[in-house]
Amino acid sequence: MHCTSTCVANKINSMEENNGNSEIRNTQTDHYDHNAKNTGETAILRKPDILYRDENLFIIDKPYGYIVHSHYYDRKSPRCVDKIRRYTGLPVKTVHRLDKSTSGILLTALDAKSARHIGFQFQNREVQKHYLAIVRGHINEPQEVTIPLENDTKKEIYEAKSIIYPLSRSVIPEKIGKFDESWFSLVKVKLETGRYHQARRHLRRLNTPVIGDKQRGDKNHNFWAWNRYGIRYMFLRAYELAFTHPGTGEYMHVCAGLPEFWKTAIHDFGLEVPEDISVEPTVKIGEKAVEVTPLSTLDD
Repeated sequence: MHCTSTCVANKINSMEENNGNSEIRNTQTDHYDHNAKNTGETAILRKPDILYRDENLFIIDKPYGYIVHSHYYDRKSPRCVDKIRRYTGLPVKTVHRLDKSTSGILLTALDAKSARHIGFQFQNREVQKHYLAIVRGHINEPQEVTIPLENDTKKEIYEAKSIIYPLSRSVIPEKIGKFDESWFSLVKVKLETGRYHQARRHLRRLNTPVIGDKQRGDKNHNFWAWNRYGIRYMFLRAYELAFTHPGTGEYMHVCAGLPEFWKTAIHDFGLEVPEDISVEPTVKIGEKAVEVTPLSTLDD
């Protein structure tokens, strides 16, 4: 992986525990499906899955196309907070946010004390955040990116740090743009800080933008994927979140797993999911695994 002169990205000699076990897969064309069905509709129709709930927390797997809460720029899209409020009959406090096009773990609190407790952990960088992304090009080894980023108003610049772990690589016989074949990678992104669009912006600085990123992605690869699936989907997923439970004080680990659309897309892109990447949602509090009820969805 070569960085541009503006890219402050350093090679990591050793991967952190729980991130260094994945063998990087190189695949060519053996299981690429030229005739894959249009499965984008499944991503649109999917309802939010309930991953966990108790008296303090309500955690869902936010699908593509949902916004977290009401906002002046979008009054038509379904809103997660409204659905949780109707489902629980309780006030809902947001403690972090996900973009409309990003799927995955959305953590909310059901009381002010729990919200403050979780918010304090985010502020002090005590929450572990991992994303999965499908990107253009190959990332061959772990990358640490420490490029400062502007906030969403572009008035201030803050330090930012991401660690990119390659999980799988592929080359498929598909002409996109000027090349006769196309290269893709499945990566895991650990966010050490939580800046505006951080994962997307740091991946772009490595010249490996997220497939489907309207603002920073490669237009040729974006249109290829959008035409294939029939929706303007962005392949970025909030995959894992770990924090201290505000009520019990126990360490809590939540994994969103991979929905069917992601499994299909990973296959279509010629990629593979390493064995240590769970495709099923899991929740663990302390040493105890909590059952995630299948087909438990947040619906009106």
